[in-house]
Amino acid sequence: MTSLLLLLAALLPAARASDPPHDDANGVNCTDCHDGHGGMGMALNIDADNANVCQSCHVSGGLASALALPDSAQALPGTSGTSHRFDSGPAGHAEADAGNASTGVVDVTGAYTGRDARTWTLTITASGDVGAATFSWTASDGSSGADTTAASVALSDGVSATFADGSASPSFVAGDAWTLYARPDIAAPDTGTTAGAALAAAMVDGKVVCSTCHDQHSQAASPADPAAPAYGGTGTGEGRHFQRVDNDADQMCLSCHAPRDVASAADGSHPVGVPIPASADYTTPTGLDLLGGNVSCSTCHVVHFASASDGNLLAEGTATLCAECHALGAAGASHLDGSAGATWPGGQYGSDYPARTDTGGCPNCHAPHGWPDDDAVADYPGLLVEQYDQADDGTDPADDEDLCRTCHDGAPASTDIWTQITQGTNGTAIHHHPVRDAEQSAGRSVECRDCHNPHQATSAEPWAGAGGVALDGTSIAVGDPVEEYEVCLKCHGDDYNAARARATNKRTEFAADASAYHPVQQAGRNTSEAMQRSLLGGLTTSSTLLCSDCHADDATGGTQGPVSNYAGGEPLGPHGSAEAYLLRAAYPADSSSQSYSSAAYALCFLCHSETALFDSTQTNFDDHRKHVQNAGTPCAVCHYNVHGNANDTANTWYRIDGTLYKNGPPTGYKTRLIAFMPGAVTGTTYSVPTWGYDTSSHRGYCWLRCHMRGHNPKSYTPDAGLAQDAWTY
Repeated sequence: MTSLLLLLAALLPAARASDPPHDDANGVNCTDCHDGHGGMGMALNIDADNANVCQSCHVSGGLASALALPDSAQALPGTSGTSHRFDSGPAGHAEADAGNASTGVVDVTGAYTGRDARTWTLTITASGDVGAATFSWTASDGSSGADTTAASVALSDGVSATFADGSASPSFVAGDAWTLYARPDIAAPDTGTTAGAALAAAMVDGKVVCSTCHDQHSQAASPADPAAPAYGGTGTGEGRHFQRVDNDADQMCLSCHAPRDVASAADGSHPVGVPIPASADYTTPTGLDLLGGNVSCSTCHVVHFASASDGNLLAEGTATLCAECHALGAAGASHLDGSAGATWPGGQYGSDYPARTDTGGCPNCHAPHGWPDDDAVADYPGLLVEQYDQADDGTDPADDEDLCRTCHDGAPASTDIWTQITQGTNGTAIHHHPVRDAEQSAGRSVECRDCHNPHQATSAEPWAGAGGVALDGTSIAVGDPVEEYEVCLKCHGDDYNAARARATNKRTEFAADASAYHPVQQAGRNTSEAMQRSLLGGLTTSSTLLCSDCHADDATGGTQGPVSNYAGGEPLGPHGSAEAYLLRAAYPADSSSQSYSSAAYALCFLCHSETALFDSTQTNFDDHRKHVQNAGTPCAVCHYNVHGNANDTANTWYRIDGTLYKNGPPTGYKTRLIAFMPGAVTGTTYSVPTWGYDTSSHRGYCWLRCHMRGHNPKSYTPDAGLAQDAWTY
């Protein structure tokens, strides 16, 4: 034995002692790996395949069975495996189909230049040896070809298939097949660096093998593992992973995965070598390692013995991994629900990102290492897997919110937003929010993300965390709690589109001190018995409404009360409607007299009883029946703006207890949403149509001209049998 070891030492490049556990004290000696007389592999290894030498111990039943690394453990990302591969290079690797009869060998060489994962399936079409056998191939991107076997045959994207004869002829049998796998952003180690040169020298036939990354004799090089013990010289350091070069900053990872060594997601991959940002959107991980305080490859990935056998080599499952650092998600967020959340169905509008089956995981929308845009030049921004408009001035690519559209385009029906968004042709009357880029104007963005925060939206509050504007005009940041009307006020408040007919500032109309409004941010002013008698759908004079209780899919138009009462399968919300102004049911908004029908006022009658409204014993204004039911006068003639009458100053004055108010309804007095439609009603005693009342008698007055008649004034008194509310507040 002594003479054999001396001979082995003379034949090896340098006689080396081994650090534990590759040492005599742990039952390992030189002859377990080397054969000084007949070694077949590099450095007289006992096996020609470098990996098989390691696997003589790292297998079930071997000396290192607790750290077993069988071939089946090698990662096929997204499919299977818990270990980094030990048979691949920049071109990927080849696997023979089970049951192949061929003795010939198919391998892969080159450097893959594609931007997403690719597979090629090679099938022998005519038996023979190299140069005689023929084959065909198809790739996962849809490309295909056919050729004659040769030492090297170019396929596509920098990848070539190599063929070598086997032990029996014909070496390649018709019908046998191989699959070639390639991943993007992998390169040969940079030999211009010390680490890269050392790693490159330890590759075999251009492939990474076990000893490329591991110096099986020495524990001296620093690992990424922060729990690894210190090295105290030869014979120490067990647990330091036998690194070939220092890897305490992921130097080895970045030698081959250099394209992913970026500090910004804008460069097409998750940033590495950077600290956790000091922002409320981020948090310091408790279950992941930061190398030198920085996010690194090893923060998210483990090289061997990953927690899940999906080939992604993640340190934790996708449901928790991203949340270790990213605090964007909210409890109960619909997209992130692990049991019923979003599941990417596969790209449909340009992206070829494949379908996923993990519900609620971040990778359903984000590719941690980027995904190529349709133009195949740049990656989608934000590490997204499809186009998602970012700009607020209409300058984004005209991809029409393809990320959201992929899941919200028709299946299942309960998530079909796109059909609503495309209803009608917006003109004078708006039938849908102008989400499509071609419909937007500079500075007036209406993207999905303007109303929805995909990390916080829930089925109960789809607007959660979207940001908004409070009634006092202050801005609410994205991510903070927000009410639906505050989201709407981003566009329909101070920044309302004055170019649109009848557009007004809804923020001031719903203001806390406004005299009359539909009860969106607070209960309405009218608390009379007559009002309560008219309400349907479970509403009371103390109720509040959402904007989307009136502006919603017309499929909800047969449901009384709030839209939340709707039990159908249609999605809710103000995305689009067959009715003008995105209303959920019909509402005559102009001054045209018409034959009365209940259907014409369907929107009003979802919340207000038609019977009560036109019954003189149940209303405070008997002329509702005379004006609307008998004369066909639309509600909007007297209630011009049903949101609130604060801004309707051009065609309405108010006279309260004898005092005339010309600049809008005075605060402190209830004005019953009275505001007259311009052009439909004109003045008489006063140059501007005027409405008033006496707060003690509850008697109302109108000084105006309509239907060819002048009223100077016309007065009315509420039914004495109804309890009245106070006319001041």
